[in-house]
Amino acid sequence: MMRTYPGKLLFPIYTLIVLGLNTQLQAQKNANTTAIGISAIYNFQTESFGNGLRLAIPMGRNLTLVPQVSYFYGFNQIHELHEQLNLHYAPFRIGAFTPYAIGGISSQEWFIYNV
Repeated sequence: MMRTYPGKLLFPIYTLIVLGLNTQLQAQKNANTTAIGISAIYNFQTESFGNGLRLAIPMGRNLTLVPQVSYFYGFNQIHELHEQLNLHYAPFRIGAFTPYAIGGISSQEWFIYNV
């Protein structure tokens, strides 16, 4: 008898929801301008909503420093803080598309409390 898992069945639906809720809004004039982005996110692990803030700081022709922070509110017994610091290396552009390699560090804290 084959066993089914709800996660596998609902994965396409989750993907569409996450793509819809994790929309990054960015304002940027050109590649040499510091950009700021905000996001609205739903976290399935903690079953809570969050917000994010991201900066893209040019560090040269092909390098961009990208600090990012997200906070998920404690609508249940857990709230979460996530910090990231990434470096993007973009060796070339193809029209409006810019592929890049990414490396970085991140930290994630879960805070548990009783209401």
